[in-house]
Amino acid sequence: MRKQVFILFILIISFHTYSDKLSYNEFITRSYETEMKIKQYDSELNAANSEVKKASAKFFPKIDFTSSYTYQQNPMEPIYINTSDFAGLIPGFGNSSTVDRIKIIDSPEPNYFDFGLKITQPIFTWGKISNGKRIYETLSDVKFIEQSNYKKELATKIKIYYYTLAILTKTRELVQNQIVSATILKELTQQNYNNGFIEYSTLLEIEYLSVDLERGFNEIKYQLDNSLNNLKYIINDNNLTLNSLNLDVDLNYSKLKTDYSQNEIEELLNKSGKLTQLDEVKKIKELELKISRGSSILLPDLALQIDMNYSGSRLPLAETDWFRKDKYGLNFSFAIKTTLFDGGESWNDTKLKSINLNGIAIQRDNLYNTLHQNVNEKIYKLEFSKLKLNNLNKRIDLTRSKKELSQIKFNQGLILESELIEDDIEYNLDYINYYNEMLNFYIDYFTLENLLEN
Repeated sequence: MRKQVFILFILIISFHTYSDKLSYNEFITRSYETEMKIKQYDSELNAANSEVKKASAKFFPKIDFTSSYTYQQNPMEPIYINTSDFAGLIPGFGNSSTVDRIKIIDSPEPNYFDFGLKITQPIFTWGKISNGKRIYETLSDVKFIEQSNYKKELATKIKIYYYTLAILTKTRELVQNQIVSATILKELTQQNYNNGFIEYSTLLEIEYLSVDLERGFNEIKYQLDNSLNNLKYIINDNNLTLNSLNLDVDLNYSKLKTDYSQNEIEELLNKSGKLTQLDEVKKIKELELKISRGSSILLPDLALQIDMNYSGSRLPLAETDWFRKDKYGLNFSFAIKTTLFDGGESWNDTKLKSINLNGIAIQRDNLYNTLHQNVNEKIYKLEFSKLKLNNLNKRIDLTRSKKELSQIKFNQGLILESELIEDDIEYNLDYINYYNEMLNFYIDYFTLENLLEN
């Protein structure tokens, strides 16, 4: 009984998991929760935020505390001298008949405490501390932008896979119909050839058509499996099937914006994640250059140091007679640290940081030009693709009319069945070409959308 209940429980869970088909927006949301690289970015972002806090701590004083305790098991005995020993040597020093003992060295106590407290507060560092903190703050921004860029690219891949599955599923149905029609047409053509009505070349054309359709069907199957496997990998779910995906996507391409002015392209590109990321990296290089210049020779750092110490046989605050002048100390000092000579190390470091800054500026210009070129190419392809889709739409209307007319003629006995099937194949072939072009359109459209992040 327990086993049956357990199996029923598993079936309920499985049914709940796949009873609601995932739209691509829901799939994108789930991928953000399961994709390992996004989790890695989360970890790196947390590390960058920790570095910000670590850099901020340098504004506060550094406090070091030291302590030690010594216990002497057999302390030295006190040392005395007798006055009678010096009575004959030093006039007036006591009476030789009288022995007086004088303690010259006291016996040390067995307990000995030593405490030290050192406080160091930076006062002026030529901006090295503040700029260092800003570097880690900017680095945290870079990691966040980098994660956002990856999420956008991942969302673009998912949308492309979804539209690929949706469109190829429709195409596969048409190709399957084509294969059935081609098989019937091949039989009719073979009969006509056997009866001497057609030439052998006509029979070969039909056989070539059947082979092409089989090859096309296998290619579609491969692309469907490949897209589905990619989606499985993204959310790490091998149980994902076509039936668990909501492939009812909007295929109204005409309402999508594909024409952009150059001013719009420039504005959108400059706000895009890839260029924004490089802008933030450029800020880091500028701050590194400032720190390098602040570390040059003869530029001193200034800090305040406070030293407090206690040494004695009494535990402070816990025992009496510990607060004596010879037992504690309090010192204030200003520390200056600067490099007088480093063999040109700081100068070369500043030069290297300047070169790196110029390199980032060049890298950004190159990336902008590359993105701008890719955007223009995609816009051109999309506009051309729209024209092709519109033309294919018109052709489909014509072949549909032709097919309907052939059906009427066939019903009236005016044409052969093979002619009717040929018109049906032509109609389906136009639809297949239409869907193929539509798939190319949406791949280019989502790619453009990611480039412009619009």
